[in-house]
Amino acid sequence: MPYLGSTLFVTSLLVGLFVSMTAYFLLVRAVWPRFAERVTLRWQQHPVRSFFLGLPIGVVLFGASAGLLNLPGGAKGIGFVAASLTAGFTLAGMSGLAGRIGAGLAKPNDEGSEWRQTLRGGVVLVISCLMPLLGWFLIFPIALVGGVGAAAQALFSKSKAPARADLAPHLQVIPAAHAEQQRAQSS
Repeated sequence: MPYLGSTLFVTSLLVGLFVSMTAYFLLVRAVWPRFAERVTLRWQQHPVRSFFLGLPIGVVLFGASAGLLNLPGGAKGIGFVAASLTAGFTLAGMSGLAGRIGAGLAKPNDEGSEWRQTLRGGVVLVISCLMPLLGWFLIFPIALVGGVGAAAQALFSKSKAPARADLAPHLQVIPAAHAEQQRAQSS
């Protein structure tokens, strides 16, 4: 029983981390709805580009933050601010993945309340990151790196996000039976 305290500490730390991540996804959706739509659209249309764009940007951001944190004196405060901004930027990009996953899990009564989709997708995303090996070494790193890339694309893109009504066809999941009916009608 000597390890019970450590186990409970790590478990509560992880639960707190993942609950706060999901809350941050909802915060991004509520405070910056246009940005949340743009980043969700980037995950929908260009997930591979988001990942490969996030690799060099993430290395620079995380490397600069770590370098500043290792400097002596008052630079550690600057490093802490840089690390916090990097984490916030990354999680803002991951909120788009949560929105994308939530759109795939949409219910008919979700119309007009995208926060439900973000919540549902965020819960699925963070729980899938808990899966040993696959979640730790594949899902979570891809979500982190792709989040940096999607956020960068959404932040620096010249195009404005479409209105929610224009975005809906991109995020809608069409059931197989409905898709077959459409193919039959078009033939």
